[in-house]
Amino acid sequence: MNNKKKTGLIAFAVILLSAALLCCFFLLTAGNGENKTAYIYSGGELLYCIDLSGENKVFTVKTDSGYNKVCLKDGKIGVIEADCPDKTCIKTGLSDSPFMPVICMPHRLEIVIKSGAIETDGVSR
Repeated sequence: MNNKKKTGLIAFAVILLSAALLCCFFLLTAGNGENKTAYIYSGGELLYCIDLSGENKVFTVKTDSGYNKVCLKDGKIGVIEADCPDKTCIKTGLSDSPFMPVICMPHRLEIVIKSGAIETDGVSR
């Protein structure tokens, strides 16, 4: 391999590694220090809007196809018990990341986390 190809390959690898590290940094620090809110949907309908900085609690979300026991603990939220067959929602664990929603497909339950203040518009007021 000649020197030009070797230098080009090394430069490409350094740029690629730098971009990957930068993406990881943004993903890991997204929303740190901001208020986080969890929106719990069932079948596309908003059921709950919960501030993640609130007190720890456990509550049950019942749907036509079953139930999910949701836990809010130390600024994280997730499903800790469910009667769905695969239990993927439980295996996801507690989350505080806007990039990692908690989803229970059999019950059509979705917990989405958003950073920043809760915004309202003229329709939702």
